[in-house]
Amino acid sequence: MKNLITLFASSIILLCSTMLQAQEDFLATPVCPDTVQNEFVKHLEAGTPANIIINVPAAAALVPISWGYSSSTTTACPGSFTNKLNGSTEQVESIEPPVGFITLTFNSPTGGAVSGKNVTLSSPSLTEGEYHFSLKLTYGGAARIKSFRFIVRKPLEMVMLLDRSGSMECDLDEAASGATWPGCATSNTGGGVDNKRWDILKSSINNFVNKLDGNHTLSTDLMSVVYFSGGTGVQGSITNDAMEFANITTFQLPLNAGQTPIYQEMSTAPPGGVPLARDGTSLGEGMYKTIVDRFNNTDGGGKRKVVLLFTDGEQNTGKWFNESGAIGTLGKLIQTSSTDASVLLNLNNAAIDDIEVYTAGVNLPGSAAESLLRNIADNHTPANPSYFSVMPGTESDFSSEMSLKAFNEIYNDFSPQCVRADKFTMNYNTTAQAIYPINKSVNRVIFEAYFDAPYANNANYTILKDGVDVTNKVSRKHMNDYIATFIFNIYEIPDFTSDGNWTFKVANSDDIFNNNKITLFATADDHNIEFNGYLDNGRIHVGQPLKANVSLSALGMPVTNAVVTATIIKPGEDLGNLLATTNINNLAPKTKEIGTCSAQKLDYLETNNPTALTKWKNLEQNTIQLVHQGKGIYSGTYNDVDVTGNYKIIYSAKATTGDIGQIERMKDQTIHVRFAPININLSARSIKSSKDNPSYYHTINFTPTYKAPDGSTRLLGPGYENAIALENTNVSHVDDECNGSYTIYANSNRKNPNVRIWVADDKVYSGPIQRFPELYIKRKWNVSAHGGITNPSGKMDSLYSSGSSAELDLAYRFHPRFSAELVGGYYGFKPNYQILGGTGYVKAHLNTNNPLQVFIGVGGGVYKPKDLDITSGYSIRLGAERFFGERFSLGLDLAGFFLPQPDLNFGIISGSIRYKL
Repeated sequence: MKNLITLFASSIILLCSTMLQAQEDFLATPVCPDTVQNEFVKHLEAGTPANIIINVPAAAALVPISWGYSSSTTTACPGSFTNKLNGSTEQVESIEPPVGFITLTFNSPTGGAVSGKNVTLSSPSLTEGEYHFSLKLTYGGAARIKSFRFIVRKPLEMVMLLDRSGSMECDLDEAASGATWPGCATSNTGGGVDNKRWDILKSSINNFVNKLDGNHTLSTDLMSVVYFSGGTGVQGSITNDAMEFANITTFQLPLNAGQTPIYQEMSTAPPGGVPLARDGTSLGEGMYKTIVDRFNNTDGGGKRKVVLLFTDGEQNTGKWFNESGAIGTLGKLIQTSSTDASVLLNLNNAAIDDIEVYTAGVNLPGSAAESLLRNIADNHTPANPSYFSVMPGTESDFSSEMSLKAFNEIYNDFSPQCVRADKFTMNYNTTAQAIYPINKSVNRVIFEAYFDAPYANNANYTILKDGVDVTNKVSRKHMNDYIATFIFNIYEIPDFTSDGNWTFKVANSDDIFNNNKITLFATADDHNIEFNGYLDNGRIHVGQPLKANVSLSALGMPVTNAVVTATIIKPGEDLGNLLATTNINNLAPKTKEIGTCSAQKLDYLETNNPTALTKWKNLEQNTIQLVHQGKGIYSGTYNDVDVTGNYKIIYSAKATTGDIGQIERMKDQTIHVRFAPININLSARSIKSSKDNPSYYHTINFTPTYKAPDGSTRLLGPGYENAIALENTNVSHVDDECNGSYTIYANSNRKNPNVRIWVADDKVYSGPIQRFPELYIKRKWNVSAHGGITNPSGKMDSLYSSGSSAELDLAYRFHPRFSAELVGGYYGFKPNYQILGGTGYVKAHLNTNNPLQVFIGVGGGVYKPKDLDITSGYSIRLGAERFFGERFSLGLDLAGFFLPQPDLNFGIISGSIRYKL
């Protein structure tokens, strides 16, 4: 396999190093007082020397010139500039340091040579950061102003980790199961046009790379490609070295009709003579090779290291990502196999923890596979990991998820921001057209068209700015089967600015379109606007609110007048529960590609009964308004989180500022909504144990079930066999029964060991294994507070009247039906009498499997009546409490207290709030 590749982009300019002296020119045309020349942006490597010459125009060769300097970017003329040099005499003046450790030296010797009338920017060592300033050049009675921005950063090493398993031969809408290998390899259900996942991925990777060029990279930016399939080492395995690290020039050249070397590489059949692999999918094998072979098991060396993982399915063989256990370990541990939990690699290890992992998926077979990709993703914002996946029924979106959204996210610190996305359906004699407002001072404007069929090369494209056709001003364009991209390097186009309304048109050519989907995107490389959409907490469970936020600033100042929304798109039905409750007789056997019941059932329904998935694919969409909270932060809450699966959040902001003009930005975020906490008492379960000296063998049947927000019970569903773990025993395997039920086979040296049972990172049971089928209380300790009124009786009734009571208690549920409580209380009576006391109760709980529970308790304690000695007494307590979720309840208590000495009796009626620890 050949070597490869490199990376980086998003804001501009040529690399400078000790081996290269870069140059940039002022334009000859005067620009004041209306505008400034387009900003010069350059990426420089941290810790290296810089040497850049800014040349004056040829027209200034024989006339006096003067330079002005401003310590920040200016967008108006003449601005507050400090005059640094008059060019009529020979002199040199330096400013140290105007930006970081960059020095400006103004040169203007006599003799009129243009090369002598320049500014040299130099530095012995660059400090990481982003620096900007402006220069004013004056000659011939007119001024020219140019802004400069230097992005000093670490070099980037990136690995594209790509699934080359057999299912990638399928069309987007085809199942991989069937009698042949795979079932879709020799068939076509796409209406006469092949839309193979592998072909679309080739186009996506090709477009990703083509957006990188020498103006947007460091020479030390590197990229590599690793393929993975089953990684078993048998014929047909595609896990291999693919393309090792190389720079951008090596990676992109020679270009062949817009095809990068990786496109050509992906078009070549690997060893074995078959287009793709035949040995399953091992995500762990691919990641292990990436970390160990490519990154040498380290994230050091002063480089930013990134992995972009793409797959179209589930892990089903080979090295294995752990999917169960304590919070923070899911998707971070690579084990030997699904049955051997020996840890080969911990992605949380301090030596490699800074490696950023982005994941992308398409056609994932259910919530378990989606959840795993979410857990693997980690770009050091744990609440919002970078995970890209298409929604049900919109599979053709995956090329834009990879090539545009992942691209922008990876490089977002260096500016690519999506302006907006627009979707169209193309037919005979139709045109897709979208108008995008672009603000001032944008360095690059990129337009992209993504097709659901291989027609990108056949369409007609027109781009207008403020109604004027500027298609011929495009700096770079490239097209492949599914994607067309047009890049305007604004800084390269004389007398041209970014601000205005841009129109992107795609027209039908040769009547090729027939109900085809096309999505248009505009992207702005803009260092003056900061835009981000995020959640308060990216780990969302069914029933939890989704709290969306957007931050927006321009020129370093918060934008406070924007219109900001968040659109939430979710599946129309819970797929896990649907697959669990759908009865399918005679499922096709599992294959190397179809390794779980979830994938089996989903593929069966896609092929034989697609109407059963209609509700799931009928996506629900809701838009909420985000309200300004101050300092450019906008927030809002969405509460209808009622099904598991992938949700798409589209953040959008529109504003107008006097300094920068119209602003429009958009960002997508994929989150995986997990099942609500498993309710063990709603879950069917049983255990059988036998002894075969010296071991005990346990067979546990378990149907994980949880409470849905509407109060109904819902099955977790199939596909989670690898997310179920049993600690303190030896688990031989877990069988998925395909109906939401799982059978766990384990052995131990004791008949009744204490065990812990996990579903993902949800610990659903802790206790003796033989009591697993019994009623279970997950949170045994709780505290509560009570407040109410007192009612004196007997002797007290003749002396006092009702008052108020307050109690605090600590309780321990030592059995599902019994608890012990210690209650400390204040009991007041009128006029001016009180009793303090502490009571210990044993309480029996009835209908414990119901949100509304009733209890009765008896107990005794010690009490201190006012002006009397401490005495003992007893109490009887009745009550009911209504549970809201797993931790909170509200209740009503009736209690009677009896103090034989000195014959004081009273009762209370109180309300309570309880919290489970």
